Amino acid sequence: MKVNALRALLSPPLHFGDASQSASWEEILKQIVLIALLVVLLTSCSTHEANVPTLTTQPQATATPSLPVDVTPASPTVSLPTPQPVVLFEQGFEMDPQIDMHDFPDFQLVTGDDGNHFVCNQDSSNYQHIYFGANSWADYAVELRVKALAYQDDPYVNVNVRLDNSGQTGYYGSLGFGAGIHGLAFRDPYQNFGDQYLPTELERWYSLRVEALHDRLSYYIDDRLIAQGTGTQRSQGRAGFMTSPHTQVCIDEIRIWALTETGLAERDPDAHPVTPEVVTADADPNNAWGGHQARIVRTKDGVFTAYVTTDRDEFHMVWHLVWRRGANDWQVLAEGDAGDDPVQLLASPDGTLHVIGWPGGAGTMWSGKPDSGSLDLSETRIPGVHYGSYSYHAAGIDAAGNICVVTSEGGG
Repeated sequence: MKVNALRALLSPPLHFGDASQSASWEEILKQIVLIALLVVLLTSCSTHEANVPTLTTQPQATATPSLPVDVTPASPTVSLPTPQPVVLFEQGFEMDPQIDMHDFPDFQLVTGDDGNHFVCNQDSSNYQHIYFGANSWADYAVELRVKALAYQDDPYVNVNVRLDNSGQTGYYGSLGFGAGIHGLAFRDPYQNFGDQYLPTELERWYSLRVEALHDRLSYYIDDRLIAQGTGTQRSQGRAGFMTSPHTQVCIDEIRIWALTETGLAERDPDAHPVTPEVVTADADPNNAWGGHQARIVRTKDGVFTAYVTTDRDEFHMVWHLVWRRGANDWQVLAEGDAGDDPVQLLASPDGTLHVIGWPGGAGTMWSGKPDSGSLDLSETRIPGVHYGSYSYHAAGIDAAGNICVVTSEGGG
């Protein structure tokens, strides 16, 4: 750019010694002045270009946190499954199409305005009782909901645990509708473990719960502790519910479950399948025909029974497991080879059914839990028992779900 500008200023060129076209001294002086200005101008531009600031990039400052940052990856949270209680009995009266009411002889099934089902009794001058479970039940809790419709005299209801065969001796938590006095006691003889005053209302649902664990007893109303104590009179027995004369009530959501020191189940019945245990090879030496056989059970899913029919002959029988859906309405859930003997039918606390038979002379147990009217059974060979015809077997199950199978060789 500097060379081109200089050429432009010197054009047209100067000519010396040419008389006809020589420029006057004034013109020569003008051009000299212009040249001098050009030199000054070029020098000034060169100086300014040399002084152009250079753009430099500084490294970006890094912020220093006031506290150290932990960049260690967080350990994953491991969620362990919560043990579930072993349910011994459960009834919410919502089964379809019909509830078997044999357990509730003085009560009738009622449908509430909201569609909920429960049972209510009629006015009576007698005490009315309901019983659940077996005499072998030891540590368990009973919970149910109750509301009063009408009453006379001194109205109350009791929730019972560890009752004897008579149904009169055992522990109970009482709800007194009239005086509003509620407590925990034992009879007979009578021992009071404590009571509280709590006003009650008609047509209001109350949740009652009695817990029995070893020698410790506790009674709750709507999860409020009413009384607790130590009792050594009875360590086992069935559960129950009782109303005083002329006390009309409704009950719902009955639930009974096993207790341990932690309040949780000793085992998960689904995670630990029941294993048959052989007690003895001779069930009853004085009875060559074997022990008694169980073929009817009742669970929270309803009533079930098992029976056999003859196939080709008496050595080839077929067992049938059926479910009572309603009056004169039975549904066949499963069938199988029974061998030459009738089968046993047992029920675990969680409602799992067990059919025990002797197909081909081999002790066999089929187990499964009903689900919406269907049943899938798994087959287990029973070890260590009599093999062959005429096993004369019998079986039983306790409150914890342990199964015992006995056999004897008999006949002639």
